[in-house]
Amino acid sequence: MIRKVNAKDLKVLNKIYNNANKKELFYKDLSLELFERKFFKSPNYEIVTYLYDDGVIKGFISGVKMPQKAYITYIYVLPEFRNNQIGNLLYKAIMKDFDGLEVDLVFFNPAHLPWLIKGRFMHPNAPGVYVNSLAYDFFIKKGFIEFARQNVYFRNLSEFKYSDNILENFKRLEKEEEITFGFYNYNTDKELLELMENLKNEGWKKEVLNHVETYKEKNTLIVARHKNKVIGFTGPIKNDNGRGYFAGIGVHSDYRSKGVGKTLFNKLCYELKQISDYMTLFTGVNNNARFIYESAGFEIARVFGNLRRKV
Repeated sequence: MIRKVNAKDLKVLNKIYNNANKKELFYKDLSLELFERKFFKSPNYEIVTYLYDDGVIKGFISGVKMPQKAYITYIYVLPEFRNNQIGNLLYKAIMKDFDGLEVDLVFFNPAHLPWLIKGRFMHPNAPGVYVNSLAYDFFIKKGFIEFARQNVYFRNLSEFKYSDNILENFKRLEKEEEITFGFYNYNTDKELLELMENLKNEGWKKEVLNHVETYKEKNTLIVARHKNKVIGFTGPIKNDNGRGYFAGIGVHSDYRSKGVGKTLFNKLCYELKQISDYMTLFTGVNNNARFIYESAGFEIARVFGNLRRKV
């Protein structure tokens, strides 16, 4: 029968989840504590999880319910019990709970599931549904529409070095435009707030400004500057268990089409190489930023579809 999950089910479901990763999926194993936070109870949002149990738990589905939107996080039926309508029953149960809400499978889902590239390199969130998966086909048949597609990129930083073209960019930008690159100087660099407002990304603005006010001269924000005016940023950077982390990258609208973004990204890779082993990131397949990443030696690890079922 279909029923909602309870606390007593979590150990069994956690085992099913981790075993699936060893056999056919690509997610990173979760501890019982992490599994509970992503599939049962969170202080920040409502989690909805149903399972099929006829004496044996044969599958489960989970999602997040928000006031104006719902997200499906995961569906899995054990291989030996497939083709018995279990997946359909699980889907109907959660969609009934989501009645009246638009439902997405997309990176905005707050229940982030970390997954592995090449079996060992962690990316912190699946930005949609892997396009070559049973789940993708399942949701398309249920009437979901793909409204965007995301490439997830990987780069082994031990092999990174500046290309001749990038080295020439550094020289050209400094000589012809008086644009230089380096870590943000808390005491002398100007107009960081103005840059953040120009970029119109509240997430970047909050993280970047909080970071520089917290760490001041010890910040790890990388910037492009015209004289001492900040006209581009990337970072803040840090090592996350071997993965090079950065919050974002952006160039002021008045300074685009000069090669600043491409050069800034390569500066980011160089600095992360000093503290990390690899980088992962994702972007839309139609986003021109992908060409910057690909020119720096990033390779596509997986492609994900963003799916939506309208009310």
